[in-house]
Amino acid sequence: MSTHAERLSFQAGDLLQAVPPARDRDDLYLLSAILHSLDDENCIRVLDNLARAAGDSSARVALLEIVVPAHKDDLASAAFDMQIFLGTPGKERTLAQWQDLFAQSAWRLEELIDLPAIGKILVLA
Repeated sequence: MSTHAERLSFQAGDLLQAVPPARDRDDLYLLSAILHSLDDENCIRVLDNLARAAGDSSARVALLEIVVPAHKDDLASAAFDMQIFLGTPGKERTLAQWQDLFAQSAWRLEELIDLPAIGKILVLA
């Protein structure tokens, strides 16, 4: 009897260069707090690399990221955004900003999962 843990693998690499290919529709690329540290151009580059790696497999992408409110009066989100602004070329994004990035790549937002913490999971298909 196989377990899900047997399918789990961690691979070092550079998402801006290439992503290991997906095997089938059960594969999932999980990126946790990665894209918020990148500018829009490099986010699209990573998303495009993921799309090439997924190919016709129907693999999905799960992004664990902060989705800031559109009205931007959330103190916690503003604090995270300031930290990102000071240390990277990235930024925290609203849902509309995330969807704009997805529209510029081959992905679409399939599901938005609220977490008890500040982050959300954006599932892309």
